Order: sequence, then C-alpha cells, then structure tokens
Amino acid sequence: MAIHVLHVRKSGGTAIHAALGPIAEQFSLRLHNHNTRACDVPGEPVAFSLRHPVSRFVSGFESRRRMGAPRYNIPWSPGEKRAYGKFRTANDLAEALDGGPLQHDAWAAMSAIPHLALPLRNWITLDDLHRRKNIVWIGIQETLNDDFKRLCATLGLPAHVQLPTDLVAAHRAPEAPEPISERARANIMAWYAEDVAIYDHARQMALTL
Repeated sequence: MAIHVLHVRKSGGTAIHAALGPIAEQFSLRLHNHNTRACDVPGEPVAFSLRHPVSRFVSGFESRRRMGAPRYNIPWSPGEKRAYGKFRTANDLAEALDGGPLQHDAWAAMSAIPHLALPLRNWITLDDLHRRKNIVWIGIQETLNDDFKRLCATLGLPAHVQLPTDLVAAHRAPEAPEPISERARANIMAWYAEDVAIYDHARQMALTL
C-alpha cells in the first residue's frame, strides 16, 4: 500500500518532497501537491509535517512578500498588491488584526495572501488526528531534520536520503524575518486558534509514532 505524503503549505513540504522524490516510486511513496488533504485518502497511510501557526504566519507573509523568491517568481495578485502596499512587515499585519483604522485592510490581507488564507485545518483536522490509525509520521518543521531521520528509519529508506540544505531546493527564506511583538503573537494565536490546537495535538502525537 502506498504511503501518501501530504504537502501542507509553509511547513517543510518542499524540502521533504525534494528529498523523497528520487526514491518515491521505489518505496511506494505518493508525493501530493497542496490540493490533497488527509480526508482525500481515507484509510490509507499518510505522512505530513506541520508548523507552529505563528511561525507559519510569518513565513507565509514573507514568502509572498518576496513573490516566492528565491525558488519561485510568482507576481502578486491584485489583492496581494493591496495587502503589501498597506503592511510592510508580518508584525504590522498581525498587530492590525485586533482593531484600529487598518483592521478592515488586515482582514482583507488575510484572505488575499494564499499562505495566510489556508489554515492547517485545510489539510489536517482534529478529527483526523483523533482517528490517527492511518497516520504513520508527523514531522514538526521546527525539528524537521531530526524528524525526517525518524521517517527514514521508520520506512527503511537509504542512508543517502537527506533533506536539501540549499535555499532554492528547500524553499527557505534568504534572511531572518523581523521579530514580532507580543500583541502580534497573541493576535495570530487568536486568529488561528483551531490551528494551534491541531499543532499542539500533532506535536504530542509525533512523539509516539
């Protein structure tokens, strides 16, 4: 039976797919794009990685601010152009979510920027995690190198299979983002409250798989 490797946006999926791509067919790995959710492969083994909603928000904002560079060059949509014209940093956007003259613009930006518009629950729900019978691996982006080694050991993959380290293959940011305030963090946590619950539950599950 094939193992379905889901690709949750801004959670390390590009690096995982780059590492597994060359041996996917040999080891019956199905590497899915962003469109496949856990519920789309009921009863079949799934593997995926997640990222803390705050870190994911910042990464998603910065990725589209750069139009996907250095890996991609995808121009802004009209909505993204308006969003980035209003908000210079992820912190600016997050702080505007809880009120003030830019709140309406902030809410519009959250819908316009694809990485921010699609929450973790678009791919994985708490119900998926509670059923858990078909989940064979959960990686956490913050500890992805160690978690990926655990995946390789679980599946008996060759020792040479490793995550890419260069920025383009791994689709990593070329520079560290500006820090966010406590107010911004609190607003992000509130906006993605369900995602926080999913992430926390998945992180505990990952220790037992």
